[in-house]
Amino acid sequence: MKIYLFLLLLFFSFDVVHAQVLSGEITYEEKRDLHRNIPEEMSSMKSRIPEFITTSHKLIFSKDASSYSPIKNTQTNNPPPGEGGNRWMMRFASQMENEIYTDIETGMSLETREFLGKTFLIDGENTPRKWKLTGESMMVGDYFCQKATYKDENEEIFVWFTPMIPVSTGPENYNGLPGLILFVDINGEEKTLTATNIVSRPIDKKEISKPTKGEKISKEKFEEMREEKMKEMQMERGGHGMRFIMRSGE
Repeated sequence: MKIYLFLLLLFFSFDVVHAQVLSGEITYEEKRDLHRNIPEEMSSMKSRIPEFITTSHKLIFSKDASSYSPIKNTQTNNPPPGEGGNRWMMRFASQMENEIYTDIETGMSLETREFLGKTFLIDGENTPRKWKLTGESMMVGDYFCQKATYKDENEEIFVWFTPMIPVSTGPENYNGLPGLILFVDINGEEKTLTATNIVSRPIDKKEISKPTKGEKISKEKFEEMREEKMKEMQMERGGHGMRFIMRSGE
């Protein structure tokens, strides 16, 4: 894994790397393992959906704010779903359309998210993760990177971030470190976010746009509603069936 990660990141396309970078645009490749959370009793589903799905996203950032959104009409190598798998692909595809705006100074965010066929505009403060620095470091191209980890009852994460871009942001809602996050691994490659292109350039405030679509709701209310609906669905299925963990930013 370490060798693969190093080689993958080594071939970044970099722009100006010797000056301190405070604004720019980064392309991330997002890869999800769709088979990971399918329970054994539903293993037949694996033949109807691809094992992995890969999409591209763009982070535009300045020292004050950032926006993360999907890149439209990008080509991927995702195989077509098998018979009966289309609804699952549509479910994950809708999650890929999320847009996230983050005010870096205040920690407030504005995010669009699909849930049960409805679009919500979620407004609230990000809960900071208590990252642990491992002391590990490596060069990624011309960028010096450090490793940090986080673990709770639902997820185990490790990231590589670079203090050479001293902006406390990253893809989705992964932030809170003294440098921009270039790589994220969630639960042993259940989901990875990998920076593939970095362009340093001045950013106009208008480029960092806030999402506007969806029914506005606070983060607290959205989480309450989501938990309630998930419990209802489990009761309807008699406590059985597939359970999808919808983390913030997904």
